[in-house]
Amino acid sequence: MSFAQYILNTHVIFGAGSISALAGIVKESTDGGLVAIITDDETGGSQLDSLQQVLPTPVADSKEFPRQIFKVLSDSLTIASMTKLAAELNELGVRGLLAIGGDGAMYLAKGVAAMMATPGIANLNNANQRGSTKVFCIPTSPGTGSELVSEVILNEVAEPTAPQVYRGAGLAPDWTFYDSKLIANTPGNLLLEKAAAGLCQAIEAFVAVGSNEVTEALASNAAKSLGLMQTRPEGGHDQDLLSKATNGTMLAALARQNAAYGAAQGLALWFAADGQNQQKGKYGKYAALAAALLPLVMRYNMPESHEKYAMLAGIWGLGGRGDSVDQAAQAIRHIMNFNRRIGIPSQLRAFGFAKEALGEAVAHAQRAGLLEGNPRPVNNGTLTAVLEEGW
Repeated sequence: MSFAQYILNTHVIFGAGSISALAGIVKESTDGGLVAIITDDETGGSQLDSLQQVLPTPVADSKEFPRQIFKVLSDSLTIASMTKLAAELNELGVRGLLAIGGDGAMYLAKGVAAMMATPGIANLNNANQRGSTKVFCIPTSPGTGSELVSEVILNEVAEPTAPQVYRGAGLAPDWTFYDSKLIANTPGNLLLEKAAAGLCQAIEAFVAVGSNEVTEALASNAAKSLGLMQTRPEGGHDQDLLSKATNGTMLAALARQNAAYGAAQGLALWFAADGQNQQKGKYGKYAALAAALLPLVMRYNMPESHEKYAMLAGIWGLGGRGDSVDQAAQAIRHIMNFNRRIGIPSQLRAFGFAKEALGEAVAHAQRAGLLEGNPRPVNNGTLTAVLEEGW
């Protein structure tokens, strides 16, 4: 008998202008201690300014609330660099980590807080206790749910570079703020790429080896919100799109954390980590890669998952003609059309890697344990052949 574990220890504040609630919460949670702001390349200047403006002061006649700013670099997401930063922040007496931006900022803040709680910890899978340093996550775009789940992904210093996924109760943030006004400042193409990555998470969680009634309910609701997004904003974001993107990616993250990664996400994680650290970002970002890989992986998974894909077709209102295989094929075409509308390349060659790299990627991702949740067991030759058709 198998059991599902749900880690929902994070307080979530959701809605337009919700960042204004940050002031009182940070002040109460940190007792007026030093706050470190952790950002990354996905944090715009106006978004960082919005955060700075709402930070509290410890008492009315005090100077500016004490804080320092740390920016995530590509080599920051390793055990060694995080251990060093954790020691520095403990020495400074930091009591709060405010992560604003994308995945890099969230992973760094959560991992460093765990190391501050347990100095010398080398395996973050053993991070089961929270310390006195509070973590506040403020995403500037929807996406993988790194701001919500009890998970950290670091880049191993190895040849080739491979991502390492860590999970533990002590890696959950204390507070997460979804402020649609803040997210509205994100460029339209980036927001929709992140929404596409969330849709990938939802679909792969829905069919994953570790799926169950709860994860399927979360994933199907996420797939409905994200899969029915129709517009590509050029000059801004309407509230309906922001709401669907943020709600959908949040549900998808919860589903995926408890059901495991599928092959599209696992391969995208490997390519993004390898490209970021060895090829200077040559392979592009995780979100667009995962979205581009999804329809190909869905084709590979058809023998195992066509009935569930057919259910998704029904959720998206694609009609009930034909058997489950026909309906599943409609779902795959829907994903391809979704990607096309938001500018995701239909051919993998657009990401800059050689056709020969696909087989190597499958092998490395499989060895790293990134494909274990895929519903159809991964056969390197068969999956590689499907991916090569989409190259």
